[in-house]
Amino acid sequence: MALPASVLVGLALILGSCHAFSDLAPPGTDAGEGEVTPEASAIEAGDAAVDLPGLVSLTEALQLCSKVLMCPHVGPSISASFGLPVDFSNFSQCVHTLSGPIDPGRINPLTTDRLRCAAKAVGCDVAACVSTEEVDLADPRIAPACADGGAGPKCSGDTLVSCITSDVRGSGGWVFHCDDPSYAAGTKCFDSNGMAGCNLATSGCPPGGPRCVDGTDPLSVADFCFDAGGVGIHTKLDCRVSGRPCQVGVEGCAGSPCGLQLQTQCVDAKTVALCRFGVLALLDCSGTGGSAKCQTYDLVSSCTGPHDECTPYDPPRPDGQSVNGCSGSTIRLCIGGRLTSVDCKQGGADFDCRTGAVPKTNYCGPPQ
Repeated sequence: MALPASVLVGLALILGSCHAFSDLAPPGTDAGEGEVTPEASAIEAGDAAVDLPGLVSLTEALQLCSKVLMCPHVGPSISASFGLPVDFSNFSQCVHTLSGPIDPGRINPLTTDRLRCAAKAVGCDVAACVSTEEVDLADPRIAPACADGGAGPKCSGDTLVSCITSDVRGSGGWVFHCDDPSYAAGTKCFDSNGMAGCNLATSGCPPGGPRCVDGTDPLSVADFCFDAGGVGIHTKLDCRVSGRPCQVGVEGCAGSPCGLQLQTQCVDAKTVALCRFGVLALLDCSGTGGSAKCQTYDLVSSCTGPHDECTPYDPPRPDGQSVNGCSGSTIRLCIGGRLTSVDCKQGGADFDCRTGAVPKTNYCGPPQ
Protein backbone atom coordinates (compact mmCIF):
# COMPACT_ATOMS: atom_id res chain seq x y z
CA MET A 1 0.00 0.00 0.00
CA ALA A 2 1.16 3.54 -0.66
CA LEU A 3 1.84 5.23 2.67
CA PRO A 4 -0.21 8.28 3.72
CA ALA A 5 1.75 11.45 4.46
CA SER A 6 0.74 11.40 8.14
CA VAL A 7 2.13 7.89 8.55
CA LEU A 8 5.35 8.73 6.70
CA VAL A 9 6.02 11.73 8.93
CA GLY A 10 5.73 9.60 12.06
CA LEU A 11 7.81 6.75 10.71
CA ALA A 12 10.54 9.06 9.42
CA LEU A 13 11.10 10.18 13.00
CA ILE A 14 11.37 6.76 14.61
CA LEU A 15 13.03 4.24 12.31
CA GLY A 16 16.67 3.29 12.39
CA SER A 17 19.38 2.03 14.75
CA CYS A 18 22.40 3.38 16.52
CA HIS A 19 25.87 1.91 16.01
CA ALA A 20 27.42 4.63 18.15
CA PHE A 21 26.14 2.92 21.31
CA SER A 22 27.53 -0.58 20.63
CA ASP A 23 31.06 -1.89 21.18
CA LEU A 24 31.26 -4.45 18.37
CA ALA A 25 34.09 -6.09 16.48
CA PRO A 26 34.32 -4.91 12.85
CA PRO A 27 33.59 -7.34 10.00
CA GLY A 28 36.44 -9.77 9.41
CA THR A 29 37.62 -9.80 13.05
CA ASP A 30 36.98 -12.26 15.83
CA ALA A 31 33.82 -11.33 17.73
CA GLY A 32 34.26 -14.28 20.06
CA GLU A 33 31.76 -16.76 18.63
CA GLY A 34 32.29 -19.41 15.99
CA GLU A 35 33.18 -18.50 12.45
CA VAL A 36 33.16 -14.74 12.07
CA THR A 37 35.39 -13.85 9.14
CA PRO A 38 33.36 -13.18 5.96
CA GLU A 39 34.74 -15.02 2.96
CA ALA A 40 35.78 -12.66 0.21
CA SER A 41 34.05 -12.92 -3.15
CA ALA A 42 35.78 -12.20 -6.44
CA ILE A 43 34.48 -9.28 -8.47
CA GLU A 44 35.66 -7.26 -11.41
CA ALA A 45 37.07 -3.83 -10.45
CA GLY A 46 38.26 -1.94 -13.51
CA ASP A 47 40.55 -4.33 -15.38
CA ALA A 48 41.63 -6.43 -12.40
CA ALA A 49 39.72 -9.04 -10.40
CA VAL A 50 39.89 -8.36 -6.66
CA ASP A 51 38.36 -9.88 -3.55
CA LEU A 52 36.01 -7.87 -1.35
CA PRO A 53 34.26 -9.00 1.83
CA GLY A 54 30.55 -9.38 2.31
CA LEU A 55 28.40 -8.55 5.31
CA VAL A 56 28.67 -12.03 6.85
CA SER A 57 30.44 -15.31 6.15
CA LEU A 58 29.18 -17.84 3.64
CA THR A 59 28.18 -20.20 6.46
CA GLU A 60 26.14 -17.49 8.16
CA ALA A 61 24.53 -16.54 4.85
CA LEU A 62 23.47 -20.18 4.27
CA GLN A 63 21.91 -20.27 7.74
CA LEU A 64 20.07 -16.95 7.42
CA CYS A 65 18.92 -17.45 3.82
CA SER A 66 17.45 -20.83 4.76
CA LYS A 67 15.18 -18.88 7.12
CA VAL A 68 14.43 -16.31 4.41
CA LEU A 69 13.07 -19.03 2.13
CA MET A 70 11.41 -21.14 4.83
CA CYS A 71 9.85 -18.40 6.99
CA PRO A 72 7.42 -15.89 5.43
CA HIS A 73 8.39 -12.85 7.52
CA VAL A 74 12.17 -13.23 7.96
CA GLY A 75 13.10 -11.90 4.51
CA PRO A 76 11.00 -8.72 4.79
CA SER A 77 12.34 -8.14 8.31
CA ILE A 78 15.96 -8.38 7.12
CA SER A 79 15.34 -6.14 4.09
CA ALA A 80 13.57 -3.46 6.11
CA SER A 81 15.94 -3.47 9.08
CA PHE A 82 19.12 -3.22 7.03
CA GLY A 83 17.97 -1.69 3.74
CA LEU A 84 19.10 -4.74 1.74
CA PRO A 85 17.52 -5.88 -1.57
CA VAL A 86 17.15 -9.53 -0.55
CA ASP A 87 15.07 -11.80 -2.80
CA PHE A 88 12.81 -13.87 -0.56
CA SER A 89 12.36 -16.57 -3.23
CA ASN A 90 15.85 -16.92 -4.74
CA PHE A 91 18.37 -18.62 -2.46
CA SER A 92 21.42 -17.76 -4.56
CA GLN A 93 20.52 -14.07 -4.70
CA CYS A 94 20.03 -13.99 -0.92
CA VAL A 95 23.40 -15.65 -0.25
CA HIS A 96 25.08 -13.34 -2.77
CA THR A 97 23.56 -10.24 -1.13
CA LEU A 98 24.68 -11.23 2.36
CA SER A 99 28.10 -12.82 1.71
CA GLY A 100 29.09 -11.52 -1.74
CA PRO A 101 30.76 -8.21 -2.56
CA ILE A 102 28.71 -5.22 -1.49
CA ASP A 103 29.00 -1.44 -1.34
CA PRO A 104 31.79 -0.96 1.28
CA GLY A 105 29.82 1.93 2.76
CA ARG A 106 27.18 -0.58 3.88
CA ILE A 107 29.61 -2.72 5.90
CA ASN A 108 29.67 -1.80 9.59
CA PRO A 109 30.03 -3.78 12.84
CA LEU A 110 26.43 -3.41 13.98
CA THR A 111 24.88 -4.70 10.76
CA THR A 112 27.23 -7.69 10.76
CA ASP A 113 26.49 -8.46 14.42
CA ARG A 114 22.71 -8.28 13.96
CA LEU A 115 22.77 -10.44 10.81
CA ARG A 116 24.87 -13.03 12.66
CA CYS A 117 22.29 -12.99 15.44
CA ALA A 118 19.51 -13.69 12.92
CA ALA A 119 21.54 -16.49 11.31
CA LYS A 120 21.90 -18.24 14.68
CA ALA A 121 18.30 -17.66 15.80
CA VAL A 122 16.18 -20.73 16.52
CA GLY A 123 13.59 -21.38 13.84
CA CYS A 124 11.83 -18.34 12.38
CA ASP A 125 12.06 -16.12 15.46
CA VAL A 126 14.49 -13.32 14.59
CA ALA A 127 12.73 -10.67 16.71
CA ALA A 128 15.72 -10.32 19.05
CA CYS A 129 18.00 -9.57 16.09
CA VAL A 130 16.13 -6.92 14.12
CA SER A 131 14.83 -3.48 14.99
CA THR A 132 12.11 -3.71 12.35
CA GLU A 133 9.99 -6.86 12.11
CA GLU A 134 7.24 -7.92 9.75
CA VAL A 135 4.63 -9.96 11.61
CA ASP A 136 1.47 -11.79 10.63
CA LEU A 137 -1.61 -9.60 10.36
CA ALA A 138 -3.24 -11.88 12.94
CA ASP A 139 -0.51 -11.02 15.46
CA PRO A 140 -2.25 -9.90 18.70
CA ARG A 141 -0.21 -6.68 18.79
CA ILE A 142 -1.60 -5.54 15.42
CA ALA A 143 -5.38 -5.76 15.84
CA PRO A 144 -5.92 -3.78 19.08
CA ALA A 145 -3.38 -1.07 18.26
CA CYS A 146 -4.72 -0.53 14.75
CA ALA A 147 -8.44 -0.85 15.47
CA ASP A 148 -9.00 2.82 14.66
CA GLY A 149 -7.96 2.31 11.05
CA GLY A 150 -4.23 2.77 11.48
CA ALA A 151 -4.01 6.56 11.53
CA GLY A 152 -0.48 6.42 12.93
CA PRO A 153 2.04 4.35 14.91
CA LYS A 154 1.18 3.39 18.49
CA CYS A 155 2.96 1.88 21.48
CA SER A 156 2.27 -1.61 22.73
CA GLY A 157 4.58 -1.89 25.73
CA ASP A 158 8.09 -1.29 24.41
CA THR A 159 7.05 -2.32 20.90
CA LEU A 160 5.97 0.26 18.34
CA VAL A 161 3.12 -0.90 16.09
CA SER A 162 3.13 0.88 12.72
CA CYS A 163 -0.39 0.02 11.51
CA ILE A 164 0.76 -0.29 7.88
CA THR A 165 1.09 -3.43 5.79
CA SER A 166 3.58 -4.68 3.23
CA ASP A 167 3.14 -4.14 -0.50
CA VAL A 168 4.83 -5.86 -3.42
CA ARG A 169 7.04 -8.35 -1.56
CA GLY A 170 5.47 -8.93 1.84
CA SER A 171 2.21 -9.89 3.48
CA GLY A 172 2.27 -8.70 7.07
CA GLY A 173 2.13 -5.81 9.47
CA TRP A 174 5.12 -4.10 11.08
CA VAL A 175 6.42 -3.66 14.60
CA PHE A 176 9.58 -1.94 15.84
CA HIS A 177 11.54 -3.15 18.86
CA CYS A 178 12.50 -0.08 20.87
CA ASP A 179 14.57 -2.20 23.27
CA ASP A 180 16.72 -3.52 20.43
CA PRO A 181 20.43 -2.99 21.26
CA SER A 182 20.85 -1.04 18.03
CA TYR A 183 19.03 1.89 19.65
CA ALA A 184 20.68 4.14 22.25
CA ALA A 185 20.57 2.82 25.81
CA GLY A 186 17.36 3.93 27.48
CA THR A 187 15.30 4.10 24.28
CA LYS A 188 11.66 3.19 24.89
CA CYS A 189 8.36 3.48 23.09
CA PHE A 190 6.80 6.82 24.04
CA ASP A 191 3.46 8.21 22.93
CA SER A 192 3.25 11.98 23.45
CA ASN A 193 0.18 13.83 22.18
CA GLY A 194 -0.47 11.21 19.54
CA MET A 195 3.15 11.05 18.31
CA ALA A 196 4.54 7.56 19.09
CA GLY A 197 8.08 6.46 18.50
CA CYS A 198 11.22 4.73 19.78
CA ASN A 199 12.73 7.64 21.68
CA LEU A 200 14.89 8.77 24.56
CA ALA A 201 13.01 10.46 27.39
CA THR A 202 13.82 14.16 27.70
CA SER A 203 12.22 17.20 29.25
CA GLY A 204 13.11 19.49 26.36
CA CYS A 205 15.06 19.82 23.15
CA PRO A 206 18.64 21.11 23.13
CA PRO A 207 19.44 24.10 20.87
CA GLY A 208 20.92 23.66 17.44
CA GLY A 209 18.38 21.46 15.72
CA PRO A 210 18.96 18.09 14.03
CA ARG A 211 22.61 17.19 13.55
CA CYS A 212 24.96 14.44 12.42
CA VAL A 213 26.98 13.31 15.40
CA ASP A 214 30.38 13.04 13.70
CA GLY A 215 29.60 15.71 11.11
CA THR A 216 31.87 14.17 8.48
CA ASP A 217 30.80 10.67 7.50
CA PRO A 218 28.01 10.85 4.89
CA LEU A 219 26.50 7.77 6.52
CA SER A 220 26.53 8.54 10.22
CA VAL A 221 24.45 8.90 13.36
CA ALA A 222 21.51 11.31 13.18
CA ASP A 223 20.66 13.03 16.45
CA PHE A 224 17.41 15.00 16.50
CA CYS A 225 14.73 16.23 18.84
CA PHE A 226 11.38 17.88 18.26
CA ASP A 227 8.75 19.40 20.49
CA ALA A 228 5.40 17.60 20.75
CA GLY A 229 3.03 19.72 22.80
CA GLY A 230 5.74 20.82 25.23
CA VAL A 231 7.33 17.36 25.47
CA GLY A 232 10.70 16.82 23.80
CA ILE A 233 10.98 13.65 21.68
CA HIS A 234 14.67 12.77 21.29
CA THR A 235 15.88 10.11 18.85
CA LYS A 236 19.27 8.86 17.64
CA LEU A 237 19.62 6.69 14.53
CA ASP A 238 22.62 5.16 12.79
CA CYS A 239 21.80 5.89 9.17
CA ARG A 240 24.49 3.49 7.92
CA VAL A 241 22.57 0.43 9.09
CA SER A 242 19.54 1.17 6.93
CA GLY A 243 21.50 2.56 3.96
CA ARG A 244 20.40 6.19 4.25
CA PRO A 245 22.55 9.30 4.68
CA CYS A 246 22.62 11.57 7.69
CA GLN A 247 21.88 15.14 6.65
CA VAL A 248 22.27 18.13 8.97
CA GLY A 249 18.93 19.81 9.62
CA VAL A 250 16.83 16.74 8.74
CA GLU A 251 14.79 14.97 11.42
CA GLY A 252 15.77 11.39 10.73
CA CYS A 253 17.90 9.82 8.03
CA ALA A 254 17.60 11.50 4.64
CA GLY A 255 16.40 9.93 1.41
CA SER A 256 14.14 10.41 -1.56
CA PRO A 257 10.45 9.65 -0.95
CA CYS A 258 8.86 6.42 -2.21
CA GLY A 259 5.50 4.73 -1.89
CA LEU A 260 5.66 0.92 -2.19
CA GLN A 261 7.09 -0.84 0.85
CA LEU A 262 10.07 -3.13 0.01
CA GLN A 263 9.99 -2.37 -3.71
CA THR A 264 13.47 -2.32 -5.27
CA GLN A 265 14.53 -0.38 -8.35
CA CYS A 266 17.51 0.99 -10.26
CA VAL A 267 17.44 4.73 -9.66
CA ASP A 268 20.34 5.09 -12.10
CA ALA A 269 22.89 2.83 -13.80
CA LYS A 270 24.98 2.49 -10.65
CA THR A 271 22.49 2.61 -7.77
CA VAL A 272 20.07 0.06 -6.30
CA ALA A 273 17.27 1.51 -4.15
CA LEU A 274 14.97 -0.21 -1.66
CA CYS A 275 11.82 1.52 -0.43
CA ARG A 276 11.55 1.25 3.36
CA PHE A 277 8.74 3.15 5.06
CA GLY A 278 8.50 5.94 2.55
CA VAL A 279 12.24 6.65 2.14
CA LEU A 280 14.72 5.07 -0.30
CA ALA A 281 17.73 3.17 1.08
CA LEU A 282 20.59 3.17 -1.45
CA LEU A 283 23.30 0.69 -2.42
CA ASP A 284 26.16 1.93 -4.63
CA CYS A 285 27.16 -0.65 -7.26
CA SER A 286 30.36 1.21 -8.15
CA GLY A 287 31.74 0.32 -4.74
CA THR A 288 31.73 -3.36 -5.71
CA GLY A 289 33.65 -2.92 -8.95
CA GLY A 290 34.46 -0.19 -11.42
CA SER A 291 32.12 -1.55 -14.11
CA ALA A 292 29.32 -2.95 -11.96
CA LYS A 293 25.81 -1.79 -12.82
CA CYS A 294 22.29 -2.04 -11.44
CA GLN A 295 20.01 -4.53 -13.19
CA THR A 296 16.48 -5.68 -12.38
CA TYR A 297 15.41 -9.33 -12.44
CA ASP A 298 11.83 -10.28 -11.61
CA LEU A 299 10.90 -7.94 -8.73
CA VAL A 300 14.43 -7.42 -7.38
CA SER A 301 17.21 -5.07 -8.50
CA SER A 302 20.86 -5.84 -7.74
CA CYS A 303 24.42 -5.04 -8.81
CA THR A 304 26.02 -7.11 -11.58
CA GLY A 305 29.38 -6.87 -13.32
CA PRO A 306 30.01 -6.97 -17.10
CA HIS A 307 32.33 -9.98 -16.73
CA ASP A 308 30.13 -12.02 -14.40
CA GLU A 309 29.92 -15.62 -15.55
CA CYS A 310 26.46 -16.03 -14.00
CA THR A 311 23.58 -14.32 -12.22
CA PRO A 312 21.25 -15.79 -9.57
CA TYR A 313 18.49 -15.59 -12.19
CA ASP A 314 20.12 -17.61 -14.99
CA PRO A 315 17.70 -20.01 -16.76
CA PRO A 316 18.14 -23.78 -16.29
CA ARG A 317 21.11 -25.27 -18.13
CA PRO A 318 20.85 -28.45 -20.23
CA ASP A 319 23.85 -29.97 -18.44
CA GLY A 320 22.00 -29.79 -15.12
CA GLN A 321 24.57 -27.42 -13.60
CA SER A 322 22.04 -24.65 -13.05
CA VAL A 323 22.13 -21.90 -10.44
CA ASN A 324 20.21 -23.17 -7.38
CA GLY A 325 20.50 -26.72 -8.73
CA CYS A 326 20.91 -29.61 -6.27
CA SER A 327 23.34 -32.54 -6.51
CA GLY A 328 23.02 -34.56 -3.33
CA SER A 329 23.74 -32.14 -0.49
CA THR A 330 25.52 -29.73 -2.84
CA ILE A 331 23.89 -26.62 -4.32
CA ARG A 332 25.16 -24.45 -7.18
CA LEU A 333 25.19 -20.75 -6.31
CA CYS A 334 26.16 -17.59 -8.16
CA ILE A 335 28.10 -15.44 -5.68
CA GLY A 336 29.97 -12.37 -6.84
CA GLY A 337 29.42 -13.35 -10.46
CA ARG A 338 31.05 -16.77 -10.06
CA LEU A 339 29.31 -20.14 -10.26
CA THR A 340 30.21 -21.97 -7.06
CA SER A 341 29.36 -25.40 -5.65
CA VAL A 342 28.55 -25.27 -1.93
CA ASP A 343 27.92 -28.19 0.42
CA CYS A 344 24.74 -27.37 2.33
CA LYS A 345 26.15 -29.27 5.33
CA GLN A 346 28.30 -26.20 5.88
CA GLY A 347 25.15 -24.56 7.26
CA GLY A 348 24.50 -27.30 9.81
CA ALA A 349 24.54 -31.05 10.33
CA ASP A 350 20.84 -31.35 9.43
CA PHE A 351 21.10 -29.09 6.38
CA ASP A 352 20.58 -30.56 2.92
CA CYS A 353 19.78 -29.25 -0.54
CA ARG A 354 15.98 -28.94 -0.43
CA THR A 355 13.49 -28.58 -3.28
CA GLY A 356 11.74 -25.24 -3.17
CA ALA A 357 8.01 -24.88 -3.80
CA VAL A 358 7.31 -22.60 -6.78
CA PRO A 359 8.02 -19.69 -6.97
CA LYS A 360 10.86 -20.41 -4.56
CA THR A 361 14.12 -21.93 -5.75
CA ASN A 362 15.96 -24.85 -4.22
CA TYR A 363 17.76 -23.94 -1.00
CA CYS A 364 19.96 -25.21 1.80
CA GLY A 365 18.14 -25.85 5.05
CA PRO A 366 16.99 -28.28 7.73
CA PRO A 367 13.92 -30.49 7.23
CA GLN A 368 10.60 -28.70 7.62
